[in-house]
Amino acid sequence: MKAAFSDALKRTAVKFGIGRYLYRLPQQWADYDPVKKQFAGTPRLPDWATEPKSPTSPTSAAKPDKSARAKECEVGTPNGVSGLPSDGKELHRRLRNADSELAAQGLSQIGDLLAHVTQAGVKAGFGADVSQWTRPAIELAAAETRAFKSRLAAAPEAKTAA
Repeated sequence: MKAAFSDALKRTAVKFGIGRYLYRLPQQWADYDPVKKQFAGTPRLPDWATEPKSPTSPTSAAKPDKSARAKECEVGTPNGVSGLPSDGKELHRRLRNADSELAAQGLSQIGDLLAHVTQAGVKAGFGADVSQWTRPAIELAAAETRAFKSRLAAAPEAKTAA
């Protein structure tokens, strides 16, 4: 009974958004102090999971933000287009363009990148229609695009042998 309740609660959390965020966080261990009955330290969130500092804050002026959000211009950035897509339709267009470029370079088959990103989005609970995706899904698409491209760059001999 407890397992069924837990699974139902997790499914609900995924549908309402918080679960998608939590599932994307990397697992980490936290030390627990049994004497004080509390955690010994606060777990650290990855850079992409925290809000970027405002440009007017004194700490951000001294040190430029090099977080993953600042680097997410790789979602299909043909012809120097930078930044995350503003909506799902632009994401879909950029993914198709990047897919075509990768295929033209002989690095992958046409449609491989779009299929990879769509699969990851469906697995995270965003749905299969990329053109309807919003900001959290677009951020996932950016990360998945980088992962896809890095796998292609890491194994060029596998593609040429195939």
